[in-house]
Amino acid sequence: MTARPWMPLYLADYLKKTTHLGALESGAYLHLIMDYWQNEKLPTEDRQLARIAKLTDREWKRLKSILQAFFYDGWKHKRIDEELAHAADVSSKRAAAVAAREAAKRNQTRIKGGSNDPSNDDTLHTPHFTEKKEDTADAVPSSTSYAFESGILRLTKKDFSKWEVAFSRLDLRAELTGLAEWANQQGDRWFFAVAGALAKRNRTVKASHDKPCRTPADQDWKEAVV
Repeated sequence: MTARPWMPLYLADYLKKTTHLGALESGAYLHLIMDYWQNEKLPTEDRQLARIAKLTDREWKRLKSILQAFFYDGWKHKRIDEELAHAADVSSKRAAAVAAREAAKRNQTRIKGGSNDPSNDDTLHTPHFTEKKEDTADAVPSSTSYAFESGILRLTKKDFSKWEVAFSRLDLRAELTGLAEWANQQGDRWFFAVAGALAKRNRTVKASHDKPCRTPADQDWKEAVV
């Protein structure tokens, strides 16, 4: 059970009901109700109760009847039970409010094309793809002929031409053929998954081709001699 770091204590009510108690009895009563608040119940064994109340066995035996008058049905406390129920209700409502706010934020993020939008994938920088129904093969009528088709991978001439330009460093047909089986595993998201994979591959090829080619004349003379 999670410990509660605070406890409501209505001073006017407490002082009104405990005016007949001495310091020892008042301190024992406070320890009993604080333990009750933390654990939602008290033990019934006298030795345990005495330890909670910070009393010796002899003191507990003498004061037990005085302290028990504040409780009912053994060691149940009506006011604390009410406060515990109220605290649980407040906690439940707050948790529900937080969950509702988080759900609203996630929904707003999806609407605005947030983190769930594949166009934000850092692999889609070349070019920037935006999810539009008319851009995906699933939106193409069944009568349309495809420039490339393998399993779930289907590209119209328009899409194929876009990708040829975007991924100009690649043999697009060869790359698509190699990705076909993997694309089938992506389900409805295959279009953007494949685009991302091609974009990453295109950058890798471009980077390797753009590296300066050093000739022996450009190298250190010791390297050239070897």
